[in-house]
Amino acid sequence: MIDSDPGTGPTTADGRHVAAARSAPVDDALRAAGAMAGAADPAVRAAGHLRLGRRAQVGVDEVRAWVADAVLALAADERDAGVLPALVRALESTQDGRALPVLLGLAGHPAWEVREAVARGLPFLGGEESGPRRVRALLALSRDEDPDVRGAAVFSLGTLEESPDPAVPDALRERLADADPDVAAEAVRGLARRRGAAVVPRLLALLRAEAAGADGPHPLTLSAAAVLGQPELLPALAELAAADAADERVGEALAACDPERTGRLDALAWEVLTALHARRPDLDAALSRTRFTTELTLRVGPRPGRDGGYCAAALLRRADDDPAAAAALVDADHPPAAVSR
Repeated sequence: MIDSDPGTGPTTADGRHVAAARSAPVDDALRAAGAMAGAADPAVRAAGHLRLGRRAQVGVDEVRAWVADAVLALAADERDAGVLPALVRALESTQDGRALPVLLGLAGHPAWEVREAVARGLPFLGGEESGPRRVRALLALSRDEDPDVRGAAVFSLGTLEESPDPAVPDALRERLADADPDVAAEAVRGLARRRGAAVVPRLLALLRAEAAGADGPHPLTLSAAAVLGQPELLPALAELAAADAADERVGEALAACDPERTGRLDALAWEVLTALHARRPDLDAALSRTRFTTELTLRVGPRPGRDGGYCAAALLRRADDDPAAAAALVDADHPPAAVSR
């Protein structure tokens, strides 16, 4: 049994106030949402969890921790299938690893809406050590009887680009033959983001099919095309660019699939790095590219492989494609006195 107190938030049956353990920048609106999440009316509880999730999504760490405490305290007693999807989304928004067991426990829930919410939320919870458990749950959900659940699980599997588990691409390949075209499309995008060259014909067909539709190409299809970066996609992308020259997503995919453009960018970026080393040998700088993205990054700092940096393409645009000028911009951003050692 959950009661609510508008002044302090939800309370459990033994009178303990939920989410009172942490010191956090909690305002009246957040407390009100917490009280709603512990209300007697299921519709009010669902609305409360949605509000908490929205606050956690845009909030600082302290707010996310407060929301996680509140929702986790309520999760064990929540049984209503109309409330649980909102509860799961709230936990997803906190990105708190403590919520992972809750989602895993709901992965086999009888209501498809709950299973779908779990499938969408799993990638955002838990660290590397939790990877195998998340993957196992998503593999099972990718074979769910409901197409919406399968689609959510396949999408989430496609976001686990850094997972070394061979079962992930195997599951995506299995879903290429899914009876539901939306699920199959998610599998195509997921494999493309993992740079599976064998999926090029399917991605090309998907691009053309989406281009012929009323809504045009899906943003994630264009993103997958950019990551895959195969010249075979150029004709379809060129057609899209001709139809809408202002669409930056199409332009980015077109550039990523053009070997001349990517080769030129790589060469210019290397010149920027060389010029920067000549100007500032005291700076630790390196070029890197994440395995499953197209972005080439110039990282500057005491740990250039881990700290933030500059998108090479954007930096060169600022410098009118002049490597020396680009190096000067970076130099100006890192005065010698501010360099960390």
